[in-house]
Amino acid sequence: MSDNKRFARQERLSQVGLDGQKLLQGATVAIIGVGALGCTSAEWLCRAGVAKLILIDRDVVNESNLQRQCLFSESDVARRLPKAVAAAERLNAINSACVIETHCVDLAAHNIDAICQGADVLVDGCDNFFTRYLLNDFSVKNKIDYVYAGAVATYGMVALLQPSKACLRCVFPEPPPVDQTPTCASAGVLGPAIGVVASLASTLAIQSICKADLPQQFIHIELWPFAAQSINASVNDACECCSKNNFEWLSGQRTTASVTSNCDNTEVHFAGSGTIDLMQLGERFKGGLDELKYSTLCLQFKHDDCEIFIFSDRSIHIYGCDSIERAKSIVSDTVGL
Repeated sequence: MSDNKRFARQERLSQVGLDGQKLLQGATVAIIGVGALGCTSAEWLCRAGVAKLILIDRDVVNESNLQRQCLFSESDVARRLPKAVAAAERLNAINSACVIETHCVDLAAHNIDAICQGADVLVDGCDNFFTRYLLNDFSVKNKIDYVYAGAVATYGMVALLQPSKACLRCVFPEPPPVDQTPTCASAGVLGPAIGVVASLASTLAIQSICKADLPQQFIHIELWPFAAQSINASVNDACECCSKNNFEWLSGQRTTASVTSNCDNTEVHFAGSGTIDLMQLGERFKGGLDELKYSTLCLQFKHDDCEIFIFSDRSIHIYGCDSIERAKSIVSDTVGL
């Protein structure tokens, strides 16, 4: 298919034009997380003509994904395909000229350089804040634009973070506490809300590639009922990351979790100080998790045939889990880490 026909409508935009289209067709975008946000962002960027997409996700497609993750089908669930692989199949059918590189791994401090080096833009499709702060470190250190995106229930937030202007930690110095972070499992999720946020994220990525001069701001959008507001962002002189060049997540000082496994269970212990308020966490999870029970000592529930026990010291025991990767996915889906 002729590129002249494929991208003709896009090239007619004064904001893109032939020059912008050439930039898109020479660009590499890393999409971290190929769930609901990542699927929609990947499809729009693939259709826009981006030269290469790097897809990073440790999870496999399951039935609950089909309500909102637009690149997947029942066939992918039956085949238990990794999300990055299933997405690549669909994207290759959409635009065979787009090079798709897949990584079915947990993105972490030890592998982010090898995977994301060479990307022109980082696009957030994450389901946890620790990975977002890792991406922010990498963005600032390597001077790569980072499109922040997050969504749950009927609302979400998006921002284009350009290291010369501000970073995530300028506005949000620390990740939110575990017991105050809603997830799709605990709060539910409206598929179109994810689509709106992801469409905004992919638009910001296109604007970054086309070198648009944009204000530095976080856009918060609520879909039901509709409302939107923006939060201006600027460099914070006290910022540990972009002002002091202290890359705590990238250096491994701050890690998501330590994971150990034995014949009976997988144990996940999340880094950080303090304890988890299990009563508050339990109230937030009500109605969203199967067989939920909780007290000040322990919170337990079932998820995907596994039994999960959360303790106030930030440790989580998962029974019936067959791999460390699956354990991390379960915790991300439910607790949001």
